[in-house]
Amino acid sequence: MEQNDITVWALSHVYDGPVAAHFDAFAKWLDLQGYRRRCIGLQLQFVVRFDRWLKANHVRLDDLTEDHAERFKVRCSARHRLPRGFSATLY
Repeated sequence: MEQNDITVWALSHVYDGPVAAHFDAFAKWLDLQGYRRRCIGLQLQFVVRFDRWLKANHVRLDDLTEDHAERFKVRCSARHRLPRGFSATLY
């Protein structure tokens, strides 16, 4: 089945965190790189968690640094083992 930008992914909620405006572009980029729908969905779920964390910690997109990504990664690692490659998603 061929993927297209209409059916590649869908989120069940509307998000308004600092990176939410970039979800569509990220999903399309992953699709162009040849990622399968399931992988795109998993990557987007991870980015949504990061977006929620940024919002909860009052981090604006203009203030975002690698330190924020590192702190989030450490937090996630403490709760769950991160799948290979997910850390790179933040950078």
